[in-house]
Amino acid sequence: MADPTKTLIVENLQTALQGITVTGGYHRNVRTVSRLAKELSDAQGDAIFIAACREKKEPFATSLRMEVTLTVMLAAIVYEQGDLAQAIDEIATDIEKAISVDESRGSLATSTNVVSVEDAATQGTDPLGSCLVEVEIVYRHRWGDPTTAV
Repeated sequence: MADPTKTLIVENLQTALQGITVTGGYHRNVRTVSRLAKELSDAQGDAIFIAACREKKEPFATSLRMEVTLTVMLAAIVYEQGDLAQAIDEIATDIEKAISVDESRGSLATSTNVVSVEDAATQGTDPLGSCLVEVEIVYRHRWGDPTTAV
């Protein structure tokens, strides 16, 4: 049985985010990218959690296709002893850069766009900060068959 197009797109997004490393031309080294929050507790470094996925479906042109707007929330966590606000800005920039390399998500989508970034720096004993990056991915699938991208 074929995987749902949504699953393939999220896997593609996850792979792109796993490529965020300093040696790859980014500001930060992301150690963990996961859809499972449990894995974040073991990350011991910068991590991205694919926190939520919402699909809005509408008929496209004919009754044979559906256009889907997939909204994905990415929760990025940074560990930084120095300038925490800068580290949050860097991870948000890295995320946007990484997902912009292939906006078609491996030819499965028509577009990928960062919609918003919300950041939160904690001031305490932990050098921990985070940001939420909202991403919209538009794709189409055959009506009644979400496993067949068109």
